[in-house]
Amino acid sequence: MASLSTPFGSSLGDNTLISVGAKNRLAELSFEMSLAHLNAGVTVQQIGQVLDSMIGDGDILKSYAQQLSHESFNIPLAGLINGSIDALLRVGTEENGERLYITDYKSNRLDREGDACVIDGYTEERMCNEMMHHHYPLQALIYGAAVYRFLRWRAPQVDPDASIGGIAYFFIRAMVGEDTPVDDRGNVRGVFTWEAPSGLWAGLSDLMAGVTL
Repeated sequence: MASLSTPFGSSLGDNTLISVGAKNRLAELSFEMSLAHLNAGVTVQQIGQVLDSMIGDGDILKSYAQQLSHESFNIPLAGLINGSIDALLRVGTEENGERLYITDYKSNRLDREGDACVIDGYTEERMCNEMMHHHYPLQALIYGAAVYRFLRWRAPQVDPDASIGGIAYFFIRAMVGEDTPVDDRGNVRGVFTWEAPSGLWAGLSDLMAGVTL
């Protein structure tokens, strides 16, 4: 219950899982997405290269983009991929209007020996390290490409790339309600948010379809 009333923070403002409400939430959104033929040579490494080319040096996922761009991730992507997104949220703020966020709920325990309490383990840096370790950003990028195609098909009147704001991963052990600590950059403990650069979702969708970039 406490996690439901925890503000998202950062660019998502004071919105909570309760305030978003059922009409702005697609829960357990399953998808099947076609990929290019194996002969197209699409790889996971190229996903990293697309991400790396679109984000600046100060982006929190920059090191992950460089990691994914390494030749060790020359892993083929082909055929059909399926998955289930925990929730696709439509979140509105005065600054950004209404945008969609790919979200996932995580119960990982990140506190370490020496932390005063469990919640101290859920700083932005530690959450990011945990996400990179388990390749959650790669998961989110694939999810985002699937949502992009879904919007392009179901809502052709909107700009699907601009409509998908980014990702929000909820580490629920640290989401303790309205009093959840916030750092000096507006990041709430237990809530990892990331804003996608313009053109990312279209670029990823084209890549996975085998379109030459």
